[in-house]
Amino acid sequence: MGKFNKLEQKILGKLQKMYDRPNKNQATSFLKNKFAFSNKQSKDIYTLWFLNYRDDGDYSKVDEVNRDIYPVLNILKRIQSGELEESDIPEKYYEEPISFCQGGSYYQSESLPCISLDSDEVILKMDRDQWEQQHISGLHEEDLWRYYEAFSNNYSSYYEEYDDEEFNYATFSDKSLEYISQIALHSNRRDIVDYLNGDKVEGEVVVKYLADLLPQKEFEEIKDEWLTDVGYETTRMRNIATREEYEKEVMYDVSSGGGEYEIEIPMDDFIEIVEKENPLTFAEFLEMEINPESDLENSYYDAGYYNSDFTEHIDNMDRNLEKLAEEYSDGSLVDYHNRLMEFRKLLESVGIEVTSSPWRDGDTYTSKDGRISFLEKELDILEGKIKFTYDGKDHQTSIDDFVNWAHNSVLPLQYESRKVIKGILKQFVLKG
Repeated sequence: MGKFNKLEQKILGKLQKMYDRPNKNQATSFLKNKFAFSNKQSKDIYTLWFLNYRDDGDYSKVDEVNRDIYPVLNILKRIQSGELEESDIPEKYYEEPISFCQGGSYYQSESLPCISLDSDEVILKMDRDQWEQQHISGLHEEDLWRYYEAFSNNYSSYYEEYDDEEFNYATFSDKSLEYISQIALHSNRRDIVDYLNGDKVEGEVVVKYLADLLPQKEFEEIKDEWLTDVGYETTRMRNIATREEYEKEVMYDVSSGGGEYEIEIPMDDFIEIVEKENPLTFAEFLEMEINPESDLENSYYDAGYYNSDFTEHIDNMDRNLEKLAEEYSDGSLVDYHNRLMEFRKLLESVGIEVTSSPWRDGDTYTSKDGRISFLEKELDILEGKIKFTYDGKDHQTSIDDFVNWAHNSVLPLQYESRKVIKGILKQFVLKG
């Protein structure tokens, strides 16, 4: 191997005067800026300094220069062959931030990150932030939350929340269609019955008819339960798809507990990684690509209740519609629709009209002067009650008393007109 030549002695001596102890980033930057060396030349010179470092800085005294360009790789090969024990590895290869694992447990954690080497495998232990780096976990930042949700033991921590519009894509069993037909008959809606008995029945049209048939509150309850059911099932299916995709793509899975994230890598595989990266110290292991990039997004969004054999949303729909079909067999639904129709006509006569129709809350009714407004879902025709706002303040009263509020809002009306309208409204309420 021989001794250092004069130029090498000069450069290494200069490095030691500048930085005292080997520091890769500082030294290579200095060599490139001061001596105009290339990246490779700077790294090679730094490697010489690292391998042959002397406290006294006198490199003329080195009789046999260590010019090994693959020092860590050769250490691993010697460990694999049994020529070298982990405990005999020179301390300088364990530089900050990595250390030698001391055999800690979940109750007595290691100083992280740390590494353990034997002839068969390499074990890397890290904290969560270190493992989350893309070149180690294989995950993009936006995929990490999908990973944690999929591998979490707490299933209820999150579930997919669908918008109301998803209900347009609801599928109805033959049982559900039969129960809707019965409800339509109870409402004297023969047109709906004929449609449901036709050759082409579309789910979106069925949803529209169901919204027309049922009081707003009951329609919302059916819809919300369906959305919750499919939301939980979609979450389950997406978690399964995420786990399967990650386990398919990842080379070296992680086990975690007590704040430690541990990866086990067969020694043969690790040697291949090191041959490619050629690190100079064990700390550089944390900069190497351990796992290839995994893209969980496509597999996540491709999964849902629609490609599952899950039937709970259909079963619950059957049960709810069956209950309503039985409940409204007494003809009360006809009475409901008649009352609602009369009430809407009376509202129109006093100048209160529909201003918007958000599906979740039903129609929004507002007086022309804007003083009074209410949502259809706040109107209980069968109980004769209503919640509304007047001059920005919330109120709840009977439909009969609501007449007075409506009159105050739509002034000026002729006295006789107000009297007639009030009489009609009272007659309407008395029908209940």
